[in-house]
Amino acid sequence: VKIILVSSSHNDRDQSLFISTDEGATFQKQPIAFFVETLLFHPKEEDKVLAYTKEGKIYVSVDLGKKWNLLQERIQNCSDKTMTVPFAGSTDRDSLTVQDDYIFLQTTSANRTKYYVSYRRNGFVQMKLPKYALPKDLQIISTDENQVFVAVQEWYQTDTYNLYQSDPQGVYYSILLENVRSTKQPEENVLIDILEVRGVKGVFLANQKIDGKVTTLITYNKGRDWDFLTPPDIDMNGKPTNCKPPDCYLHLHLRWADNPYVSGTVHTKDTAPGLIMGAGNLGSQLVEYKEEMYITSDCGKTWRQVFEEEHHILYLDHGGVIVAIKDTSIPLKILKFSIDEGQTWSTHNFTSTSVFVDGLLSEPGDETLVMTVFGHISYRSDWELVKVDFRPSFPRECTDEDYESWELTNLQGDRCIMGQQRSFRKRKISSWCIKGKSFTSALTSKVCECVNTDFLCDYGFERSAPLQSESSKCFADFWFNPEAPPEDCVLGQAYTSSTGYRKVVSNVCEGGVDLQQNLAHHMCPLTAPKGLQISIRGESLAVRPGEDITFIVQQEQGDVLSTKYQVDLGDGFKAIYVNLTMTGEPIRHRYESPGIYRVSVKAENVAGHDEAVVFVQVNCKSAPWFSPLCHSGKTSCDLREPDDDGRAHPSPLREPRDLPRVRQG
Repeated sequence: VKIILVSSSHNDRDQSLFISTDEGATFQKQPIAFFVETLLFHPKEEDKVLAYTKEGKIYVSVDLGKKWNLLQERIQNCSDKTMTVPFAGSTDRDSLTVQDDYIFLQTTSANRTKYYVSYRRNGFVQMKLPKYALPKDLQIISTDENQVFVAVQEWYQTDTYNLYQSDPQGVYYSILLENVRSTKQPEENVLIDILEVRGVKGVFLANQKIDGKVTTLITYNKGRDWDFLTPPDIDMNGKPTNCKPPDCYLHLHLRWADNPYVSGTVHTKDTAPGLIMGAGNLGSQLVEYKEEMYITSDCGKTWRQVFEEEHHILYLDHGGVIVAIKDTSIPLKILKFSIDEGQTWSTHNFTSTSVFVDGLLSEPGDETLVMTVFGHISYRSDWELVKVDFRPSFPRECTDEDYESWELTNLQGDRCIMGQQRSFRKRKISSWCIKGKSFTSALTSKVCECVNTDFLCDYGFERSAPLQSESSKCFADFWFNPEAPPEDCVLGQAYTSSTGYRKVVSNVCEGGVDLQQNLAHHMCPLTAPKGLQISIRGESLAVRPGEDITFIVQQEQGDVLSTKYQVDLGDGFKAIYVNLTMTGEPIRHRYESPGIYRVSVKAENVAGHDEAVVFVQVNCKSAPWFSPLCHSGKTSCDLREPDDDGRAHPSPLREPRDLPRVRQG
């Protein structure tokens, strides 16, 4: 571990670095000729360092601070005077979220919340949900594979959310599934019953709540189609379940565990594709108090019951060993484990004295066969740690002959999923060996020809039937005109109108059906300005004479290149601007006299016009005993001096420079 400490004198003129290359045992003093405000280390190369100074300069060192070279001058730090905002209103507290290639934030102005996204660190763009959507809340579900999943709670929903899917830029959203169940936690956190199955891309589980009835659904193509889980024919004791669709299905609890050291109710793993283990029940709906354990090794096509009560689960050796400990409030000393994907289970006494199990941990690495059970003997005792090593149970490492392949299929038996046939390898049930560090589950993949199910509805379109319906088509919503130009359409440029379909993101099919072909091309017309807004930076509608005030003008729709903007700041200042909303440059002004000013902006072109107004209150300068009554045309105020009884009485007006000094205390 290498360390750099920054030391400076009280006058900030002399500064030195203290550098250690032996974990802080010794330090070497290194004088520098600039004052460091921030040090930034390279994430991978430990000897490379950037230094940012108060003067706005950036220096770089490639030898851990011994020699420095000037990299850039006049770097601006973020401040109220240098920062420009691309949207009206203030950014809501704690709304900034960074995930993968996306940055999200929300703003609230006049009780209206808007959501913005930045793709690959480009400018922020307002997220486009269907026009009828009036969201009360928006939660980010997933951002991997160049696509955003969001859950939106509409104005009429209380304990459910609707699931939407975006284009690669995260801007345009189409609905995937309605009424996904949600739960509000005591800390105001919201848990939404949707789970991304790890190990096989495109597979999700979700609990849908309609008329108080909760059912579990699965998708293999990122939400394009949803199906119920097929129930097993027999239970763990070999008796018939008598659970037959469409009246009875398997349903799972998709809750997260409050304890970070237990698995929760559903367990999946990237290095164990197809292996899903969860708690739930058979029936017409999910029952809260039933938590039988079910397992699938073919990614949800077939299921088996393994326990009658909920267990905490831990996968070892890429899922080659499954460890289960009962979720109970009584002390335990027995765990169960399986080496054949849950078909048979063995028991192991991991301790001689029963303990209250608090959690399970595995050593780093997916190939590990070592785990730790930690708990306490009594509620007053310290933690007890018990190490369990399964390595001696296996006589050897696996070879190629110990594996077999399985092909991924959906519930209809289709092998082409997300545009390809995928096969994986797993250890044979009869092989008693360790997969080890070199094991990889992916075997082969083959690209398929495109079919209808490889396409979903584009923005502004919806399916004519819910859930799985291959024959259903996408139709334009009542609020959407497919021929209308996009909001950013520029006069003279061309645009294409959607056919109503778009290929599922990360679907790799080639040839075959193309529901996006025969796109109609149009020229962008001249459109009237619409959605014009004028706001004040910081949203402070009251200022003092002589203070800077910054106006931001924005326009949601309409051509901007041919539009003129007439600005009237209310105090006699009038001006005409061009390209005002496109450049994003603010309007800065100072009012010299107190009063209330009407600030207006009119945007106009040949196609039409729009207008926006805001009022600014300019208050006089204040001091103790001043009344808030200002006199028109003057910057002085009505001074009221206290009498002996402590009450204020009017005194003659004075200019500010003649005001008496007020002594503290």
